[in-house]
Amino acid sequence: MEKKIIYTAAIGALTAVFSASAGYYSGIIHTNAVFESLISRLELDLKKEREKNIILTQLLTKQKDEQILQRNNSFENMDFETDDSLQKFLNPENGFNNKKYIPQSLERISSNVIYDSKGGNQVLRKEAKDALEEMGKKFEQETGEKINVVSAYRSYDYQVGIKKGGCPDNLCANPGFSEHQTGLVVDLWSASSKDNWYSNVKLKKYFSWLNENAHKFGFHNTYQKGRDVDGYEIEPWHWRYLGVELATYLRENNLTFAEFYKEKTKNEKK
Repeated sequence: MEKKIIYTAAIGALTAVFSASAGYYSGIIHTNAVFESLISRLELDLKKEREKNIILTQLLTKQKDEQILQRNNSFENMDFETDDSLQKFLNPENGFNNKKYIPQSLERISSNVIYDSKGGNQVLRKEAKDALEEMGKKFEQETGEKINVVSAYRSYDYQVGIKKGGCPDNLCANPGFSEHQTGLVVDLWSASSKDNWYSNVKLKKYFSWLNENAHKFGFHNTYQKGRDVDGYEIEPWHWRYLGVELATYLRENNLTFAEFYKEKTKNEKK
């Protein structure tokens, strides 16, 4: 009788153990199923996100390609020849068609953010003057100083006087060949020498700012790479208004205006 009782109790205990184990493993199986479902949802979400990113990248690439094509098309139609074109190209061999050309929209440089070293008598074409003033505002906000213009528009006769004064051809253009005659150019702070600009602490600071910001306002440092490339010696002080689109393109591609001109006209000269 006692053996039967013990046997019955043992059977009951084992049954309880197996029941508890079954519940435990059932819980694990349920948990794993939930976890696997969650992983599946996450993988699906990640797949959808990757597909969205691929589509977005394709759209951005297409947009960028369209912008580049549009820009290239506008560059293809660029006017390097007309005297009053913003992109009129000038170097020692290429002058104005009318050597005594005078821009029609000259305005005085009169601004609280621009210092005219010649007492307010200097002028620029309106496009360049307005852009210079906007650049002057930004410069003053960031440095607390004013942009100092030492030379702007120079007429044919003025250039005759400069050449008679003995300025050499590697530094001063002949009358009828100077970018200053476009009314789109300013010499800033000190029309001295590249060595002075590279060694003077203040001038180095000014050039650094211009190099980082001038293109945003349409200005380009025309003479950067020397006489063999640009036609004249390096002039860190000489900045020409070409328009924001072209100035930015030249800055981003480390090109001078002369290099750009040669590239765009090389097929015409063959």
